[in-house]
Amino acid sequence: MNGAQLHLILNHIPIILSMVAFVLFIWAWLSKSTEIKKVGLVLTVATAAFAGAAFLTGEPAEDVLEKLPAFSKELVHEHEEAGEAALIVSIIAGLAAFVTLYLSKRKPQFFSYSLVITIILILVSTLTFLRTAHLGGLIRHEEIKSPL
Repeated sequence: MNGAQLHLILNHIPIILSMVAFVLFIWAWLSKSTEIKKVGLVLTVATAAFAGAAFLTGEPAEDVLEKLPAFSKELVHEHEEAGEAALIVSIIAGLAAFVTLYLSKRKPQFFSYSLVITIILILVSTLTFLRTAHLGGLIRHEEIKSPL
């Protein structure tokens, strides 16, 4: 397995986890389930970890791609910049989720406020992941470069 294959495998995980976490937060909010909120928080922490793994495989993936014809340094650079932003937002969301889990046990009066901040951050994280994924797709998928 080369760096590009590993990157392609790992980069989908934080996108999916962040979307699932956001949906769980909505479901938890509607059902008023603390347990579901906590599952969403754990998924948010996991999202940050997988985002880090996906980011770390980006450079090895670039090493494979730059040997191929029609390699675009500009597209890769734009994808890389978006990936850095997604990683940062994801780490902040993961830290917020971790703090929120801590507050749920130690300072329950702050849990709701911290949870709202985390939900907003996971939404922003999801949106940055989706932008990064689109830019990554532009590198090798001609079919998404022009509108339908």
